[in-house]
Amino acid sequence: MKTLYLNEDAYRNGLKKGSFFAGYLNKAKEEYLEKLKCPNIADQVKHAENLLKNEYPDALEEMYGRADGAGIERDVIILMGTPEILRKKDGCTTIMTKGKDGIVFSHNEDEWYKDFNPECTALFSMPYKGRTIYAYTNACKTVGSCFGFNDRGLLISCNNITSDQVQLDYVSRYILSRKIYFADSFEEAVSIVTSMKPASSFSVNIADVLQNKACNIERDIDDCTVTMLEDNLVHSNHFLHKEGKSDASSRFRYQKPVELLKTGMDPKEILEYRTDIYDQSVRLTDPNNEGKGITVANMTWDPVTCTLCIDDVLEDTSLEFVLQ
Repeated sequence: MKTLYLNEDAYRNGLKKGSFFAGYLNKAKEEYLEKLKCPNIADQVKHAENLLKNEYPDALEEMYGRADGAGIERDVIILMGTPEILRKKDGCTTIMTKGKDGIVFSHNEDEWYKDFNPECTALFSMPYKGRTIYAYTNACKTVGSCFGFNDRGLLISCNNITSDQVQLDYVSRYILSRKIYFADSFEEAVSIVTSMKPASSFSVNIADVLQNKACNIERDIDDCTVTMLEDNLVHSNHFLHKEGKSDASSRFRYQKPVELLKTGMDPKEILEYRTDIYDQSVRLTDPNNEGKGITVANMTWDPVTCTLCIDDVLEDTSLEFVLQ
């Protein structure tokens, strides 16, 4: 699996990432340059830039470095990294179960092939104040916006929640999600999420596999709901604790795992469930059909062997980590 180690300051880490993904970013930029011709979008990008400059300057420096490393316009990278401006959505599913052996945690990153393909995805490793995080992400996003873990035994996955509500005076969920990885404990991670004010809604799944506890947090713009793992917990891309929008894919990716868990099926096996119906699948059958959503990666924790396996489905490669 492609793994990129980022161990310098924010700007130089960005340079490294931008250079690493330069080919993809230079092809992808055309769509965003066209969007930036709209004065309203250009103004929103400038607003997002000023917000980061005041509140998360390291994140902004990383974005600047990424743009410079790829040799593209900085506004393009900011627009890519602020999905709220273009109302972009992500697709993914997390299953957590708690049994006699401990917590099983399995997460599928289900994305559009044009946005997540071998040209633009990798596992990233970053040191931070004596600890290390590992996070799967793509060229357009800040490290930590998809899924990963840290060396304190915390597993983290983030799922977009479909909603019409956007607050551009708040920082993007892509930026805020990385803060969770830097937590020293489960309690600190939960506190970080509950104190956030993100620009759009998202769901966070946190498991402390060493302390055998986990939860899901539905993080709306101004409120959140914390659900502790008791036995089984499934989340896709819609609110479970309040009314909200949902599409057929998200509903199916929630309902089918809930149904299959009752049969005793293993969570990772459930996330490998396939159907030929395009908009009703946990995992689509045709990974080579560009333009359709597919499972691009999976992260699964096995409490029996104390191993965390990250599968890059696109390249059919895997990495295993032992956490103990």
